[in-house]
Amino acid sequence: MMTEDIITHIFCRVDNQIRDVKKVGQAQLYPSEVITIGILFALKGGHFRAFCRWLKRDYVTLFGGLPDHMSVMALCPACCR
Repeated sequence: MMTEDIITHIFCRVDNQIRDVKKVGQAQLYPSEVITIGILFALKGGHFRAFCRWLKRDYVTLFGGLPDHMSVMALCPACCR
């Protein structure tokens, strides 16, 4: 299974669970995208800055409007510390 398939599978599972949670008007990412990023970081491990570089370099097409690593860290502080 390719990494992109795994990310898509995780996203679909998360999105089905939090279907009723709406995106905030000015947010760049949907809540299911934020949670998926948090899960990916938990699975991949390492330093968050390196994780964000990897995500942006290889999978930016999966997460439309991916902000810089500091903004992502602010979105999911519990998993990024």
